[in-house]
Amino acid sequence: MMNPDYTPSSSHSSIAHSTIPRSNHPTRQQLARELLLYKMREYSEDGFCASWLDSMERDLWEAADNPRPSGRLEFTYAASCECRMLAAIAKGWWVYEDETQPDTKGPVFVTTQRWQQIRKTTTPAKNNPSEL
Repeated sequence: MMNPDYTPSSSHSSIAHSTIPRSNHPTRQQLARELLLYKMREYSEDGFCASWLDSMERDLWEAADNPRPSGRLEFTYAASCECRMLAAIAKGWWVYEDETQPDTKGPVFVTTQRWQQIRKTTTPAKNNPSEL
């Protein structure tokens, strides 16, 4: 039971009101972006022993719509849905290099709009003839 005579000291109240400027805290969108990259790499490494597989970003995205094997990769429906949820919060998707950022090698975060453009211009998955 709480002591009715207890009042927090100034040192306790400073914990509730952090002295760290708010601008130093990552936003929800930034956290989702970083977690999405972590999860994409984790699925690639755990499932395929590779840090990033060719066409992984497309195959992982499509697993929610088409849970069958997509090309040589098989991502689960749950993994795809989890990553799509993070992408919605992050407002984008990770791809392995993109022509809009030629100086960046490796995974690159692109906006949702750019991701939709990439999906339209890349080769559809072999097992999904409806996406032509």
